[in-house]
Amino acid sequence: MTNAKHISYSARIAALAAEHPDAVALVVAPQNAPDFTITWQMLDTHATVWANNLAARGVDRHWAVIIALPNGIEHVFASIAAWRLGALVIAISAQAPQSERVQYLEAVASSGRPIAVFSTADAAAGGFGMDIHPRDLDTPWDTAARPDVIAHPGRTVATGGTTGRPKIVVDLNPWVYGGESAMSRAVGYNPGDAVLVCGPLYHGAPALLLHFALLNNSKVVLMERFDARRAVRLVHVHRIQFVFFVPTQMKRVIELGDLTPDQFDSVKILYHTAAFCPPALKRQWIEFLGARRVVELYGANDGLGMTVIGGEEWLARPGSVGRPVACEICILDEQGNPMENGSIGLVYLRPATTAGAAPVDSASIYKFLGAERPANKMGGFETVGDLGYLDDDGFLYLVDRRVDMIVSGGANIYPAEVEGVLAEHPAVQDVAVIGLPDAEWGRRVHAIIQLKPGADSSVAASLDALVRSRLAPYKAPKGYEFVTELARNEAGKLQRQKMVLARS
Repeated sequence: MTNAKHISYSARIAALAAEHPDAVALVVAPQNAPDFTITWQMLDTHATVWANNLAARGVDRHWAVIIALPNGIEHVFASIAAWRLGALVIAISAQAPQSERVQYLEAVASSGRPIAVFSTADAAAGGFGMDIHPRDLDTPWDTAARPDVIAHPGRTVATGGTTGRPKIVVDLNPWVYGGESAMSRAVGYNPGDAVLVCGPLYHGAPALLLHFALLNNSKVVLMERFDARRAVRLVHVHRIQFVFFVPTQMKRVIELGDLTPDQFDSVKILYHTAAFCPPALKRQWIEFLGARRVVELYGANDGLGMTVIGGEEWLARPGSVGRPVACEICILDEQGNPMENGSIGLVYLRPATTAGAAPVDSASIYKFLGAERPANKMGGFETVGDLGYLDDDGFLYLVDRRVDMIVSGGANIYPAEVEGVLAEHPAVQDVAVIGLPDAEWGRRVHAIIQLKPGADSSVAASLDALVRSRLAPYKAPKGYEFVTELARNEAGKLQRQKMVLARS
């Protein structure tokens, strides 16, 4: 049950618009145009108009609203308008090929919810639901207040499954404002801090940060697309206090060459997550900002828990991702037996409970659309497949972020998905996709191909074209290697780690 002090997302935005209508809520930085500002009154009014026009089309709390738009004000208006109706919001990449988009649509359709798709593409809903073009929602200009509705559930993260098939993780909690949270205290965010959001809003962390910051009365600067030099300018001009970068962005900024401390003098916290951060890169940022201003978070989209570590703690324990916040952690072997401190095993988490209370059942926290829940629960603990260990002080260290998954530039890439596309090429006999260490991306996607007799390496261009026609660009291999035979064990399983080690 929702706490009495909790109010809906919609009501919170309306309250802030009434409190200071002319204050800046958002600064939008398009890729090829000047920045522009959106006041709280503009944000609330446009969300109301869009919500009324969606309602006129039949959208209500029973619907799923898919937002396939690039970063920008239309993405934000669409999200708030849908939540204002109590709908379930799902953001996916605007650049996703139709084949990938259909898989998301199939996953949502499996829930039985009617579907509306925000997109500038023609027939983006593909017969699964109703197409909505943002330009169509400003008419009529109906600003009549809507009844207050809490979206329950309201938030999702679109992601890939262990088989590579896209799925949607649904946060089953009501989408409400309830004041300062344990997460905000842990990472050093304070209500009202000016925030820079420069990651894609179809990723969990940037989207949550943007909407969480708006709920907490922050000015948010939203980049349509990341550019290192422009990000530095936005930080300095708008006196940003809280910055979220993935390691790839951290690298591009710190390597600008003419970066000076005064450009970041307003920043209280640089927060990073989503991918492995090379120790050398992290030390550069600690030297540049000071250890107290660099904070790392580790967590998963399912909301089971998280760890946080500040720069000073990290210097004392290089490589750690911190101690648990509002959760418990244990390390178990494949049979579910506890591992001693310092021993590597599967990382299991569960939400913290009050003394004497039963463990929280994760089934009340999240569910999947398009996939079954994993059968990996151990006494209320669950794992997402990460390997790591705890030290004697309870600090977590990760040795691999999932057995097969490649995290490249903060994006999760599943080898099976890429392999499945490459295997369709008529010249391919066998294929393996692995992640190799990369100074800029953390890991880069690398395809190892066994060709059929008579084929040669000249097919590389057509292989790449095939992948890019079927999958999002960031999933395409950055390198193609041709071999006479792939490394497989007697059971026919690919020995990925062996292939990675041979090339690292």
